[in-house]
Order: sequence, then structure tokens, then C-alpha cells
Amino acid sequence: MHNKKIATFMIPSIFLLAGCAFPQAKKNEKQIDLDYRHSKNITQALQNRSADNLHIHEGPWVSGSPVLMNKNRIPTNKNCAITFATGTPVTLNEFSKTVTRLCGVPVRITLDAEQKTNGMLGDSRKVPGSAAPDERLVDIRWQGKLDGLLDTVASSMGLSWKYSGGEVNLYYLESRTFNIFAIPSTTDMRSVVQSGIDAGIGSSQEGSTSGSSDSSDSGQSSQTTSVNLKSDMVNDIQNSVQSMLTQNVGRLSISPSTGTLTVTDTPEVLDRIQRYIDGENRAITKQVLLNVKVLSVTLDDSSQFGIDWNLIYGGGKFGASLLGNTAESGASGGNANISASILNGNFANSKFIMDALAQQGKVYVMTSPSVTTLNMQPVPVQVATQTSYLARVESNSTANVGTSVTLTPGSVTSGFNMNLLPFVMPDEQLLLQYSINISELKSLKEVKSSDADDGNKIQVPEVENRIFSQKVKLRSGQTLVLSGFEQNAKQAKRNGFGSAFNWLLGGGVNTSDKRSIIVIMISPVVME
Repeated sequence: MHNKKIATFMIPSIFLLAGCAFPQAKKNEKQIDLDYRHSKNITQALQNRSADNLHIHEGPWVSGSPVLMNKNRIPTNKNCAITFATGTPVTLNEFSKTVTRLCGVPVRITLDAEQKTNGMLGDSRKVPGSAAPDERLVDIRWQGKLDGLLDTVASSMGLSWKYSGGEVNLYYLESRTFNIFAIPSTTDMRSVVQSGIDAGIGSSQEGSTSGSSDSSDSGQSSQTTSVNLKSDMVNDIQNSVQSMLTQNVGRLSISPSTGTLTVTDTPEVLDRIQRYIDGENRAITKQVLLNVKVLSVTLDDSSQFGIDWNLIYGGGKFGASLLGNTAESGASGGNANISASILNGNFANSKFIMDALAQQGKVYVMTSPSVTTLNMQPVPVQVATQTSYLARVESNSTANVGTSVTLTPGSVTSGFNMNLLPFVMPDEQLLLQYSINISELKSLKEVKSSDADDGNKIQVPEVENRIFSQKVKLRSGQTLVLSGFEQNAKQAKRNGFGSAFNWLLGGGVNTSDKRSIIVIMISPVVME
């Protein structure tokens, strides 16, 4: 009786639990249906837009690049089995007629193929290395598919063949158009370093880009060194392709405005040109980001000769490798301690360098530009001030009119100027050529034509220049640190009665010796 009560109690409980599960199952089923309809709508929308946004590429791909397949082969249903043997020498025309008769596939011989087998071009010039006039097929024995026979005959005659439009074409020359990924432009970059005295008399010496002259007759003594770069990328590629053409046969036509190069030559030469242009396009379209930061470090301690880079790099935080350290006397009497080092890291370490420099002097950022350029394309960076001055005064006297004065203005540009030229090599290495000109306008002196009060006056600018041009090898992401180009600023203050050195009467002399050092950081990054 007790067991019956338990069973009676359990039966309603089971139905109660089942009744609670039914609504939850229904809710899940409804959600599944909603998700299915939503995904179906998305799929349908993608299918409707496939013509605009999806591109179907037929054929195999390897490592993200398509494998070119020869689509000009004979279809299977047309590629008949054929037996061919030349008991006697036959001409190319006789061969084409035989193939057409046996396989039902028309064989057409192009005009350039006929000229090639006859040893003549259209302008009656002999083709170097071509077949003898009326060359015939000799000792050709073949049993197999038609495409194999065509390969054998074409190779023996120095020709090519392709199947197009239901017929076989035997040809010698082919035309192909290539794209050159370069903007048609001419680059002319020049860096000149000049020193010495020019008295402004005599004739200047020309015809030398680097050298020195010292002549009392001309009144001048100077030394000039210049680095010139002239390039025309499209023209250089054209010259390279021209050298690859078959002599007296190949020809080309270039359109710089559209960036295309059309070449007519044999298929083997065209394939070689294709590989060359593909490699050039990959090289010249590599993008380089150049981060530049120019710092000025002012040292107040007169006993401190320069920045102690060993102290900065000694902590090993930056992985620095010192490339060179040279010292020479500057023209103004200050020390020009120029050092170059490479940091294994980008500008993420620049803050640590600035903090380390701040422990030796006052640091402020003069400029911090970031520029982008392509491989082998120079890019200028300038942060400068242009100052106008009176360069020339001319007085002209006219009869019955009077005297007129003409003032000619001039301008001088001072500040930071830099030219950067990257050359990307394999494995994200690059050569970097940089030319830097740091100039400062010291004063504008007035010069009079005579001591009289009414004498004409002009202004002569005095500019202090620091110019250098160098090359360095870096890896993408490394930072080149250049230090040097020091400038001394000496000040002296005197006070007291009578002699300033009489300290009993309150005399005294205060001197200060400040040295300003320019630090340049360049970090190139090769962008894919």
C-alpha cells in the first residue's frame, strides 16, 4: 500500500516536469529557425553580389600566386593520333596541308613564320641565325598525338604554335604589353660642400665635381665636393629591355604617360622580359617610412667636451652598435665630434635616449617629421625660415628726368634641410643615403658704397652651415643616431668701479661657456 502511494505521487510529478520542459524546447526550436533564416538570407545576398565582389580564378595557386597554365593547347577531342614521317624533305606549307587532311584541324602559318623559314624579314634583311632559304622538314618521324608532333616540328624550325579559334597557328614573333609601375619623372638630386675664399674676380674653374684650387691670379682659393644623382626610371627600364631584344628582329614601343611597354619578339624573349619587369615592379613599389627626429642638446659645463655616448649606451637598454667616431676641428674653433651608431629598435627607444641625454644637458626637439617614399625615390625634408634682405641697389640717371633708384631684394633660407634616398635590399635590409644641411643666419651686415651719408647701402647675410652627405646600411626598424655639429656660445659679464678685476671695489667677471650639439635620429621601416 505504501509503494502504491509513492507510485501515485511520482506519476503526476513526471508529467509536471515534462510540461515545464516543453515550452523551453519550443523556444529553442524557434531560435534555431530564426538563426537558420538569418544565415540563409546572408548567403543569398552574397550569391546575388558575387558578380560584383567575388572573382573566380580558375587553375591552381601556389603560395598565393597563380600557376600559369597553357590554355592554347589542342582540346582533347581535337588532339587526334597521327603518324608522320618525312621520306623526302617537305616544306612547312606541305606539312600544314598534311596535318589538316589527316586530323581535320586547320594549320595556319603566319607571315613572320614564313619569312623566318625563308631567312628573310619583310624589309629583305637577313635574320641572324635563321634557317636557310626554303628550309624543309627532314628526318621527322612521329607517332602519337598531334600536339607532340607540333612541338617537334616547331622546335626544329625555331617557331612556336598555339591553338586558337579552332585552328593551329604556327608563328615566329608575338606582341605583348607590359605594365611599368613607375610614375614618369626625372630625379635630379645634388649635394654640394664648398669652402674657401672667393674674391669675386677672375673666371671660375669648371669641369670638376670634386677638387681644390688655389690661385693668386684669380684671387680665390676654394674646395668643392658635390654628389649628383640623376635618374629616369622609365627610361632605364626601356634601355634594359632594348638590350634583351633579338637583334634586327625584336622591337618595342613605350608609352610613359600610361606606363606601358609593348614588345614584339619571340615568346622566349617575351617571357624573359616578363620576369625582368615583374622583378623591377616589385622592387620599385616597395614603400619605405622614414621617421626623423632632430634634437638639440645644450651642455652648460665648460669642462664637458661632448656627449658621453658610452654612458648612454652602457646600460645595454638599446642594443647599440657603434659604427664610427671621428673628431675634427670646426671652422669656428669649436669641436665637431661626429659619431654614428645604430640601435636595434625603432623610435620606441627614443624616449629612453632623450631621458639619458637630459642627464647631460638640456634637450629640446627641433623637428620630428615622418615621410613616406618608394624604393630608390629621394624625398626632401625641410624645416627652415626664409629671410628677405636688400641684395642690390642700382641708380640710373636719365637726361631731363633725373635719377631713379632700383632696389633688388634677396632671400636666404636657414634651418634644417635633409634629402633621404632609400635602396631596399633582400631580407628587409636597405642602403640609406642622406644629405643634411643645418644652417643658421648669424647676421645681416650693412655695406655702404661710400663713407658719405648718402651712399647706397646693401645687406650681406652671414650664414653658418653644417653640411654632410653619407651612406649607411641598415635593417628595417633600426635607428641611426648621428651626433655632432657643435656650436659654442661664450658669454662674459663684468662689473665694478674702475677695473673689473679689482674685487675690493666690487669688481667681478662672470663667464659662461655653452655648447649646443645636434643629435639626429633616422629610423626607416620597409612597408609591405
